[in-house]
Amino acid sequence: MSRTIAALRKLEAVARLKADIELRRFSAFRTQVVAAETRIEASRRDLAAAASSDPGAALADWRVAHALVGYRAEALTRAQVDLDRMRPGFDAARQTAARAFGRAEALRELRATLGAQERRDAERRTW
Repeated sequence: MSRTIAALRKLEAVARLKADIELRRFSAFRTQVVAAETRIEASRRDLAAAASSDPGAALADWRVAHALVGYRAEALTRAQVDLDRMRPGFDAARQTAARAFGRAEALRELRATLGAQERRDAERRTW
C-alpha cells in the first residue's frame, strides 16, 4: 500500500501545482473585477456630483452641465458593460480554482487516510 501512498503523494503534488495556476488565474480576474467595480463607483459619484451641481442661470452653463451629466452617464454605462463582460469568465475561473483546490485537498485527505490505515495495520501485525 505504500506504493499507493507514494503515487497519491505525486498526484497531490501535480494537483497542487494545477490548483496554484488556477488560483493565480482567478486572482488576476479578481483584480480586474475589483478595478472595474471601483471605476463604476467612481463614475456613480462623478455622475451624482455632476447631476447635483447648480449650473447657474445662463443657457450656456445649462448646456455644459447637461453635456457633463451625459458624459458621466455614458462612462458609467461603459464601465458597467465592461464588468458584465468580465463576469462569466470570472465566475468560471472561480469555479475552476475551487474545483482544482478541492481535488488537491481530496487527494491529501485520501493519502492521509490510507497512511493512517497502513500504520494501524502495521501495529496490528506487530501484536
